[in-house]
Amino acid sequence: MISTWLEFLLCGCAIGFSGYFLSVFGDQLAQKTKMGHSFIGLTLIAAVTSFPELGSGIGAITLANSSDLAAGGIFGSCMFNVFILCILDLLHRKKSIYQYTSATQLPLGILGILFLGYSGFIVSLSYSPLQFLHLLGAWLSLPLFIAYIVFLTNYSNQEVAANKQDKESQNPASPKLATMILGFVISCLFVVASGLYLPVVGEKLVHEMAWSESFFGTLLLAISTSLPELAVTLSSLSIGAIDMALANIWGSNLFNLAILWIFDLLMQGSIFAQISTTHLISIMTSIVMSGLAMIGIYLKPKKNLGLYLSWPNFLMVILYFLTLFSLF
Repeated sequence: MISTWLEFLLCGCAIGFSGYFLSVFGDQLAQKTKMGHSFIGLTLIAAVTSFPELGSGIGAITLANSSDLAAGGIFGSCMFNVFILCILDLLHRKKSIYQYTSATQLPLGILGILFLGYSGFIVSLSYSPLQFLHLLGAWLSLPLFIAYIVFLTNYSNQEVAANKQDKESQNPASPKLATMILGFVISCLFVVASGLYLPVVGEKLVHEMAWSESFFGTLLLAISTSLPELAVTLSSLSIGAIDMALANIWGSNLFNLAILWIFDLLMQGSIFAQISTTHLISIMTSIVMSGLAMIGIYLKPKKNLGLYLSWPNFLMVILYFLTLFSLF
């Protein structure tokens, strides 16, 4: 059992370490191509920091033959990503992080809620007379992938137009483009390889600890694969780029839900038809937590609870741990 835990910890460390460098090289590439900072957080960095979820999900399906681990990793990661806001608020002692966020974060969070709501609806079909729709297989998750691509395309065009007149000079000390690409690819390979092996180790832990796959996927697997997001958001906080941190969180959640279509392509039938309905708990929790974050962005509450947390994030902490307890 100890050796299994050691394997799990090593995989988690490898994902966090390589994911950090993946974000660094991704950010450098984005600056080299003169993309906007919001675009970097929402698209490039969000996508590359979500590679562990893609890798672990593929590994859960192809190697561990566990759709529940794959789904738990996705929905649990979405829940933990929003929980990162509480960590940021706790570390930002002076004022609530919401007092530094712009209203441009609202549509991103709302889109994430819509994605989660659609996913929850498809999962709930198992209890409805419409469960025959699961026979559609990958067609059920395809709307998420299409909506994600369409949104990124439109957002990219807006950012390019907004930064068209940007005259920012290149940093002469920055690495060459070839070095950036090489570092990005190598980091990506390490992240995906670790992510592929992580669910295999997780399957061993599930049996050794007598846990449910839904609980393991939602807790340990989700947190481990979200280490790159945590590293990026903490780095953004340290330089005062809170909007970039939030954009990374919303972008990661959108990417996570969009890749459910890829999981469907690797399976016989729809992944929604083969997972436990207990995942509805983490989905609904993610929706409520995202809604609380939207309220925080709109109202910009102060820290008045004596816990270094604004009241929306205080409620998020309670809800997050109640959800983990219910899944256990």
